[in-house]
Amino acid sequence: KKNLIEAANQILRDNPRCLDALGYLANEALQRRDYRSAKPYIYQLLDVAPARQSVVRLAAIYAMGAGDENLKNLLTSQGLKLGILTQSQIK
Repeated sequence: KKNLIEAANQILRDNPRCLDALGYLANEALQRRDYRSAKPYIYQLLDVAPARQSVVRLAAIYAMGAGDENLKNLLTSQGLKLGILTQSQIK
């Protein structure tokens, strides 16, 4: 596991927009409920691929766990735009 984290970090040094590496590192941090470590990966993922459902899902897990109200609002808006959410689901 430690080797995978090191490998993902190396990939990010070479390619900072690699979705697989960002997603892996974000997911690892979220599994440990380490929201402080997850935050930069989540925001990078949203910058690189804001319309990807897997990114929105990870960001939602982070926002709920970390209590990030600004991100919750952004994700609600994004979910409506993408058709992932409907108005009736957020009321």
